[in-house]
Amino acid sequence: MSDLDKVLAHIDADLDNALDRLFRTVRMKSISTDPAHAAETRRCAEWHAADQEGIGFASELRETPGHPVVLARDHDAAGTRVLFYGR
Repeated sequence: MSDLDKVLAHIDADLDNALDRLFRTVRMKSISTDPAHAAETRRCAEWHAADQEGIGFASELRETPGHPVVLARDHDAAGTRVLFYGR
């Protein structure tokens, strides 16, 4: 089985959970330059950090002059990075 086949099989096996995480993200009011949504943007970043931890990544929330960013690493896979930046 190729690496691509393994990835696609994993996606198929976990599709319902992946879709649930996607829909939870879309419902968050986190893509905004409106300061009224700053707290929701932070909650979204915190949720993503926890979610990435839950699926096996080492995750951290980093402060910026604007909204926080989430950096997640899979230490077992060289070079793998996932970044969430609420705008």
